[in-house]
Amino acid sequence: MRLRLWSKLTLLLGLCGLLCLCAAASAQRSFLMNFDTDADGNPIAEGTFIDEQYAGFGAHFIPDPFVFEPNTVSGYFFAFNTDMTATSIDTGDGYDPRLGNVLHAYGLVYQGFGWLSEYGDANFEIKFDKPVTDFSLDFIGDTDGFSSLYAYNPYGQFMKAAGVVSTGDIETVSITPNKDDFIGAIVVTPGWEGDYVAVDNIRFTAVPEPGSLALLVGTGAFGVGLHCRRRKVSGKS
Repeated sequence: MRLRLWSKLTLLLGLCGLLCLCAAASAQRSFLMNFDTDADGNPIAEGTFIDEQYAGFGAHFIPDPFVFEPNTVSGYFFAFNTDMTATSIDTGDGYDPRLGNVLHAYGLVYQGFGWLSEYGDANFEIKFDKPVTDFSLDFIGDTDGFSSLYAYNPYGQFMKAAGVVSTGDIETVSITPNKDDFIGAIVVTPGWEGDYVAVDNIRFTAVPEPGSLALLVGTGAFGVGLHCRRRKVSGKS
């Protein structure tokens, strides 16, 4: 009697673990950040500095992670005052009013200054609270080989980079980690000091922590495996 009860309990444990695993897998969520509305659906006003508006999505914007480092691609140094405002005015070539707000206004390049008086190549980072499986955004304007993404894992280690492949008014660039890897942060370099490049329509997919998935897998496997062993010992097929 006790053996049958234990067998049923272990089977129930295994099934619960597998159901939790399926629920966690289906918990993957895709997000869109277009700078028109924040994570709560509230409108983002013209000229708003973008930092924690998408914290509800688990995304945080940080300016100038590459500050004063040399850009080996453009030959310039990265800026220390990257502009992080949402805007729909002074947006230059390639902008369609239907896009609404974009991140980075196009400014006058004058005496070595770039977007809105930035000194150097613009750069900003997006850090994620949960592991990310894919990431993409639209570069808008004078896109060229200097518009790039740099992906880092949740431990801050560089993973891979991706950039525009042709010049154009709007180009989508995406980056996906290798199998069993996750993105923890993305650094965006929208052009170089002389380019007019804005960013819009940032998309990413977040998943539960890998450790949580592993725990659920282990729970399910333990319960089902133990149940099968009990059945074998008791002589049942």
